[in-house]
Amino acid sequence: GEDGEDGEDGGDGGDGDRLGSVGRCGSVGTGVSRALYVLRGFCKNPANGAMLLVFVVLAMGMCIIEDMVFLYFSESLHASNLLMGGTVVVTVIFEIPIFAYSQRCLSRLGPNTLLTMAILCYSTRVVGYTMVPPSHGWLVLILEPLHGITYACSKTALIEFVARATEMGFEATAQGVMQSLTSGVAPLVALPLAGFITDSVGANYLYRGAACMVRPRVGFCG
Repeated sequence: GEDGEDGEDGGDGGDGDRLGSVGRCGSVGTGVSRALYVLRGFCKNPANGAMLLVFVVLAMGMCIIEDMVFLYFSESLHASNLLMGGTVVVTVIFEIPIFAYSQRCLSRLGPNTLLTMAILCYSTRVVGYTMVPPSHGWLVLILEPLHGITYACSKTALIEFVARATEMGFEATAQGVMQSLTSGVAPLVALPLAGFITDSVGANYLYRGAACMVRPRVGFCG
């Protein structure tokens, strides 16, 4: 939990070992000032800043899928409501085991590897959509497990990354900042741009472009 406005420092000297600590809890107030302080702390550390960029770019790519893919299924692949509902079921089936064993995945693989897996699965999936012929729309079900892996691995990696990169006392603020960036700023930027690209050159170019945007971020996950 976070200390109050008048609270003491978030920990003793041992907190200095936490990866990319963002400062002393007691020297910052509440609300926006704490959020900006955390964000500045991330950006001052090059490794953390690179990871922050990766998570935001991946979130931009994911929101294109989450908010627009049914439109693509309906208009480009002529998918039925039953098929579109089936894609959700398949996705969730593959998310649940990863979330259930997330601690084991983190201890064996680490957040960077999980994030790399999420990026590779995302890129493969969105390109795969553009290769499915309209007469065989059911083939998207083969690609849907990749969305479950992408979502579960990215969310698990995000929470662990923030927990490691934030000094004790700022954990909740840091999680809120990351959620604001990935669930607020990312869709705000990506969705209008995605709509413009779809109207201008078509959905296939949108999804292939999204893969090209996300895939190079693997180099930042080392």
